[in-house]
Amino acid sequence: MCSHCHVLNLFIFFSMLWLPDPLQAPCPPTLQSPILRPAESRSHWSGEEQASLDVTFLVGREQKEIFAHRCLLSSRCQALHAMLSQPQEIQAPLILSHMQPEVFLAVIEYLYTNNVTLNNNIALEVLTSSIEYGLDDLRKLCVEFIKDTLSVEQACEAFQAAVAYGQVDLKMHCLAFIESCTQDVVLTRGFLELSELAMQTILRSDCLAIDEVKLIRAVREWAHVGSAVLDRTVHDVAAAVVPGLRLDLLSPSELTMLEEENKKDQMIPVREATHLSGKPGSSLEDACTTEGVWNAILLVPAPAWNAVTRTSTPP
Repeated sequence: MCSHCHVLNLFIFFSMLWLPDPLQAPCPPTLQSPILRPAESRSHWSGEEQASLDVTFLVGREQKEIFAHRCLLSSRCQALHAMLSQPQEIQAPLILSHMQPEVFLAVIEYLYTNNVTLNNNIALEVLTSSIEYGLDDLRKLCVEFIKDTLSVEQACEAFQAAVAYGQVDLKMHCLAFIESCTQDVVLTRGFLELSELAMQTILRSDCLAIDEVKLIRAVREWAHVGSAVLDRTVHDVAAAVVPGLRLDLLSPSELTMLEEENKKDQMIPVREATHLSGKPGSSLEDACTTEGVWNAILLVPAPAWNAVTRTSTPP
C-alpha cells in the first residue's frame, strides 16, 4: 500500500471514532467532498487529489459522472461497501441509472459531512435512498425536513412514501395534514396516484375536512385513473376502498344522484335489496323510499366507525 493511501485510511479510521450525532451538529468533512467541488470535473483538482478519487459513478439516464473516494464510501455505508467490493475491472465506473444525480449527490454529501442539503424536489427520493442504503440518520434528517416543509401539493406523495416504507411517524404527520386540508388535497395529482393501501388508510380517518359527497367523487376520479393505468374496470380498482366510504352520511337526494353516477361505472356494488324492499334487484332509490335512507346503505360491508364524525351528519 502506498504511503498516501495508508495515511488516508488512518485519517478516516480515527475520524469515524468521533463522528457526532448528525441531528445535533454537522461533522467536519474527513476528505474534500465532491459536493464542495463540482463532482463532474477533475480539471481543477491537484494531481494528488485526483489520484485519491478512485471510484466513478455514472448516475441517471444521462450517466452523469460523479467521483468519490472508495475507502470512505465503503467505511460509511454497508450497501455501498458491498457494491464496491464486487470484482470489477480497475476503475470501471459503477452505473446507477435508476437514481437522479442530485439525489445521489445528496447521499454522498451526507456520507462525507454527516449533513445533507435538501429541497422539496429531492427530499422524498433521498428518503427512499436512505432506506435502501440503510442510512438511518440520513432517513431521520429527511423525515424531519419533509415534516417541516409539507405542503398541499406534496402531502399525498409524502404519505404514499411513508406507507410504502413503513415510516409511522411521517405517516401520522401526513395524515393529520391531509385531514386538515382534505378539500384541497383531493384535487392534487398525488391523491390520484395513491396506492390502494394508502387510500384505504385515509378513508378510515374520522377527521377528514370534506363533505362525503365530494370525497366520493374524488375517490371515483382516483378509481378512473387507476382503471386507465392498470387496464382494469373501475369496479375492480375501487372494490377494496369502497367500504371506507360512509354512504350513510348522504341525504336521500344525494343517494339518488349517487345512484345515477354509479350506473355509468358501477364503482359501488349494489347488492340485491330483498331484505329492504321485499323485491329482488331493487334500486337504491326504491330501498330508500321503502325502508328509509339510513337502512338502505347495505351496498358493501361497513367497517366499524362513528358515522357522525365526518363533516356531514345524518338528519
